[in-house]
Amino acid sequence: ELLEEREDLSSFRNIVSKAKYYRDEGRPAFTMNGTDTDFYTYKDVLSGNSPVTVWAPQNDALTDEEWEKYEKMAEEEPYNLQQQFISNHMALFRKTMTASKEKSETIRLINSKFATIDYANGLFQNSKVLEKNIGATNGLLHVIETENEFLYNLYEYIKFSGVVNTFREYLVARDTLIFLPGSSIEGLPDENGN
Repeated sequence: ELLEEREDLSSFRNIVSKAKYYRDEGRPAFTMNGTDTDFYTYKDVLSGNSPVTVWAPQNDALTDEEWEKYEKMAEEEPYNLQQQFISNHMALFRKTMTASKEKSETIRLINSKFATIDYANGLFQNSKVLEKNIGATNGLLHVIETENEFLYNLYEYIKFSGVVNTFREYLVARDTLIFLPGSSIEGLPDENGN
């Protein structure tokens, strides 16, 4: 609802509304209707009950061509859009931008990347925070001046960059998902969302 009220964030809002939510690379989530056409999107995530903090880039943070690139990714590369853009601007729980005893803090974003909040200088990574701590019932919104640039780790570079295709094919063919019972618990999420 906060994004819908803000015309200066309309480009980010449009991407969020189109971006499918993926549990993992191969499995987009579906709505409770259970049909293969009703995808769960980041609009649903931001309308839900779980607390989320969003650092939304203002419209002029990117050129029209760059926003169009992300809209195209929503159709053609939805998982990459989630990892490289949408969840690179979000963290679980409420992360205030109020200066505290600490000068800076490193937080974990939804895509498992780390970002630094510099409280003293009002920065999220290298982007100036233009508006802070806009409260919602399910989290906080901060408006940032520029996009939070996505940086590949080594595995992502090999898998997604297109530079080392032969090695990529070798690596992906041997990629395996393993269930670790010792790292899991039965039942519903706990009070912290675990």
